[in-house]
Amino acid sequence: MNLLVSLPIVAAVPTASPAMPTNDPIFAAIERARQAKAQSDARYARVSKLYKSAAKRGLGEESSLDERNAFVEAKFGCDPDIYTDETAQALWDAVDETFEVVPTTPAGMLALLRFADKLGERESDLVLENAFTLIATLTAAAERQLSGSGTST
Repeated sequence: MNLLVSLPIVAAVPTASPAMPTNDPIFAAIERARQAKAQSDARYARVSKLYKSAAKRGLGEESSLDERNAFVEAKFGCDPDIYTDETAQALWDAVDETFEVVPTTPAGMLALLRFADKLGERESDLVLENAFTLIATLTAAAERQLSGSGTST
């Protein structure tokens, strides 16, 4: 079971929420993180495809990592790790920032939980490293909603 499914904060999110509000800043933050993930995934997919191509040319598991990396490096003009590092770091930064944005609506709280849950399916380290921040953010959002100072649109 995913860690986030059992968070007690879920009880603070009403089940009947209005249509997705556009004025809650969490939606823009989630979209930025999704875009960063797509860019990072695309880079990793290109590297993976080249490693498979290298294997078809006889540079499989029996070859050294240096030999396989040299094949990929010849295609990109840089080490595969360098090729993926920029977008991977952008993803980490975007997720860090997203988990710090306090949702202002119940729909935003639910969207953040769903985003974290889905992200955790493939990038559990990103979610786990930010778990305490996420809990604090959702706690602040729930307190704001329960005190009536959150927006209802």
